[in-house]
Amino acid sequence: MTETAGDSFGIGRVIGRTFDAIRANLVIYLGVGLVLLALPEALASYVVARSGMDTWASLRISNLLSATVGLLATLILMHAAMRTLSGKTAEFGDSLAAGFRLFFPGFGISWLTNLGVIVGLVLLIVPGIILAIWWCVALPARIAEGEGVMAAIGRSRALTKGWRWHILGLFAIAAGAFILLFIILGVAAYITTGSEESPLIDIVVTPLATMLTTFIGAAGAPAIYHELIRLKGGRLETADVFA
Repeated sequence: MTETAGDSFGIGRVIGRTFDAIRANLVIYLGVGLVLLALPEALASYVVARSGMDTWASLRISNLLSATVGLLATLILMHAAMRTLSGKTAEFGDSLAAGFRLFFPGFGISWLTNLGVIVGLVLLIVPGIILAIWWCVALPARIAEGEGVMAAIGRSRALTKGWRWHILGLFAIAAGAFILLFIILGVAAYITTGSEESPLIDIVVTPLATMLTTFIGAAGAPAIYHELIRLKGGRLETADVFA
C-alpha cells in the first residue's frame, strides 16, 4: 500500500461529505430507510420470533432481505448521494428508477466482491480487509461511469491505489462508530425493557441500526469515490446517468 506524492486523501473531508450527502437527501434517506430497510427487517424478525424458526432459517431470511431489498435501497440512496456530490439535485423518482435499473449489475458487483472478501477473511483475515479496500468504490464507479461489473471492480482497484492506508484508517473510524452505535442502542433497549433478550432488540434496535449503517455506507462510498476522483485529477461524473 504505497502512497502517492502530492495532495493527500482527506479523511475529514470524506466524513464531512458523507454527512452532507445524507443531510441534503434526508427525506429520501428516511423514506427509503423506513420502507425498504427498517420495516421489512422488523417484520421478518417478528415473524421469526412468532414462528419459532431456528437460527439458520432466520439467517436465510436476513440474507435474502440483504441481497434484494437491502441492495435496492443501497443503490437508490447511493445514486442520490452521487447526484448531490456531483453538484446536482437528487430527485426521488430519478434515484428510484436508477436503483431498479442498476439492480442486476449492482447484484453482480456485490456478490463477487462480498464473496472475495469473505474468502479473504477466511484466509487469515488480512486478505479480506485488503480486498474490501480495493473494491470499496466499485458500486459508485458503476453508477457514475457506466462500467460493466468486472470493469467497475477493476476501476475501484485502480482508484484506491496509492490511498489504501488512508481508506483503512477511515474504515477503522467507521467500525469504531458502528460498534459504539450498537452499544448505545443495546443499552437503551436494555434500560427500556430490563431484559437482554427482549423482542425490542430484534424488532426495533437491529432494524434501526441496519438503517443507520446503510445510510453511512450508501453516502460514504460515493464520498470516498469523490475524493479519489479529485486526487486523480478527474471529474466526478462521466456517464449519462447524471445527464
